[in-house]
Amino acid sequence: MLKIYPRGFVGPILQNKDNGQPEIKQELNIANNTYRLDTSIKKMEITPDSVIEELFTQYRKDPSVLMKFDFRERLLKRAKILLSLDNQAMWFKNFIEAQFSSPKLSFNHVDILKELLAFISEGKVGFKIVTWERILENQNQLSIVPDDKKQALYKVLMEYEVCKTHVPLALLDWVKQKNGYSHLLRSLWLLFGNLDVDHQ
Repeated sequence: MLKIYPRGFVGPILQNKDNGQPEIKQELNIANNTYRLDTSIKKMEITPDSVIEELFTQYRKDPSVLMKFDFRERLLKRAKILLSLDNQAMWFKNFIEAQFSSPKLSFNHVDILKELLAFISEGKVGFKIVTWERILENQNQLSIVPDDKKQALYKVLMEYEVCKTHVPLALLDWVKQKNGYSHLLRSLWLLFGNLDVDHQ
């Protein structure tokens, strides 16, 4: 089962279940698996991924933790689970495909995904993650991608080579870039983390 995370990205429902019974609004077929997307959860009930929140909090308190083997191992394990939709879809493109099922998908979301793919593929850095977070917080309904534009935007993202690889290989490409572990953690926090954070 998939759900919408606090900033509107789609990911798997894991150990931190949302309150109440999900009301299935949409069924998706991704990588020969049928997923149910719960789009009914109210904003106050949407929860972030607790493991990413914990890792991000540790990192904010002490950035040197990112150099520790056990921290990196936990980060990579969680990234693999989240980006492979709970180990059900092994191609990176399946994660991207799932994003296009979100009723909250905006042009900003697509631009963030494009920047993530550019970083993984070429090490190119665009906006800071905190900048994207603030943009998402302040966007309005006008930036939501209309259904008739989704297919063209999806095809643009599929042009990145990383979409043709398995999630574990994409993660290896990600972390071998300069500041790759930091970028991975901050990106996962943007995708699956909490909205209420004091910025440093």
